Amino acid sequence: EYAAEEYSWYCGWPELRPFWEEFVPSRASRVLVVGCGNDICPVRMFDEGWTDLTAFDYSAAGIARMESLFGERRLRDGSLTLLQADA
Repeated sequence: EYAAEEYSWYCGWPELRPFWEEFVPSRASRVLVVGCGNDICPVRMFDEGWTDLTAFDYSAAGIARMESLFGERRLRDGSLTLLQADA
């Protein structure tokens, strides 16, 4: 359904956004993304103002993909933390 650069396990940001805004309305909220892998949704969240993000994945390749999706500018801005870790 989604191109590789827009891939998400469950749905895209357009489908998730209304629910996210209802349950996490404050853009100052701290957000933890568990098992981020190659999901574009954290990038979309960041772009819409939820910039206090911590995302982790057990896979080094998953974190490398996240770094690529976020890009250098976003990695410097906000309170973004990407970690290789396991729950």
